[in-house]
Amino acid sequence: MKLHPTSMRGRAMSSTVLAILIFGIALGVASYILTTKVAISSLSDLMTSQVADTQAQILESGSKSTKLPELEAVEASRPVYMQVRSSQGDVLAETPGIAVNRNICLSPTPTDGVVSEISLDFGRGPQQFLATSSKVTIDGQPAKICAATSTATVHILQRNFIIFFLIGLPLVLIGVAFSVRAALNRALGSVEYLRKQAEGMSGTQDGELEVQHTRDEVERLGITLNDLLRRIHDQSQATQQFIADAGHELRNPLATLRVLLEFSEDSDQTLALGELERLDALVQDLLVLAKVDAHELAQSEYIDLEPLLKASVNAHQIRHPEITIDIESSSAIVLGDSRELRSVLDNLISNACRHAHSRVEVTLQASDQICEISVHDDGTGLAPEDCERVFERFVRLDEARNRDEGGSGLGLAIASAIATSMQGSITASPGPGGRFTVVLPLVQK
Repeated sequence: MKLHPTSMRGRAMSSTVLAILIFGIALGVASYILTTKVAISSLSDLMTSQVADTQAQILESGSKSTKLPELEAVEASRPVYMQVRSSQGDVLAETPGIAVNRNICLSPTPTDGVVSEISLDFGRGPQQFLATSSKVTIDGQPAKICAATSTATVHILQRNFIIFFLIGLPLVLIGVAFSVRAALNRALGSVEYLRKQAEGMSGTQDGELEVQHTRDEVERLGITLNDLLRRIHDQSQATQQFIADAGHELRNPLATLRVLLEFSEDSDQTLALGELERLDALVQDLLVLAKVDAHELAQSEYIDLEPLLKASVNAHQIRHPEITIDIESSSAIVLGDSRELRSVLDNLISNACRHAHSRVEVTLQASDQICEISVHDDGTGLAPEDCERVFERFVRLDEARNRDEGGSGLGLAIASAIATSMQGSITASPGPGGRFTVVLPLVQK
């Protein structure tokens, strides 16, 4: 199913706005609670401070009712009303603004220094006040200093906070939505631009996507896609070349077989069988390469290379009695498949015997972590520019093409592919003399 970028944009915006909304509500509730507590704490501190100051003034006056200080309501915006009452309930002193016969010492909390909330009527109807009290001694008798301040400022602060929150949060959400939309348009626009370019490309087209320099993940995505397109194109080209070369190589023995079977006499059956053997070998090589390309080579058994190498050398010595094959080897354990490893050894030694004048030297050396197989012949050898090209598929150099026993050009390619699949490598050195070296990792049983 094809997804349009708009759906991604909508989901991203919805998720972001929802997250901001939840965070904003949580932050608003926490801020509301904190602001209320700070405001109430500020009023409480103001009352407690005024009560303490009045208590200190009474002590300085000698605790005489005739010398009580004059009480005043402090801070016009947040007035603190105070009364000093005797134990009989007589008002000894009070701040202006308290209605006649109003008692602010009726706090339900008699404990000194404890702030509580009470309802008082100062002539404008009942209102909520914070109140506190403290005990003193006047004229040798117990008395009480009471203080109260209105919580109206706290309620105003709460109302203003709610209004600001209800107006500010939607504005923040709108701003976030526009910002997220702009960012998504920029990011998804670049993705859509890449998609449209890719949609217009054919499977084998040699081209690149035009990557916008956004300096973000989208730009890196475009660079990665271009690398992938190049690899796909190279693989496509290699596959086409492989098919063309395979078709060419198969056409020759098939044509020869057709001529032999249609026009030749019975005495030419040996030649026809030879062509069939060549065709069978070519098909087998193609199957091995197909397994290599599909990463289906087996690597599940421990193999000692020394007996495998000796068996391959003996077989080629019988096949090429005119060539002297010297071998020097030691035990080397690797992880792989015996048939595949034997194919590597046979291809290398067979190639050396085809190009040698009279002698081939084969060595197997093992160290702590790797083993090295070297096959050296006394032939002409390779030119420096051919040392890498010789491992390409269906590549046969001029000398091999001029010989009847020349192979199909797949042997060294198969050997290289198998060595690489075993985390090893194979290299060729320039002449004089041909020299091929295989390096494979050792394992311990």
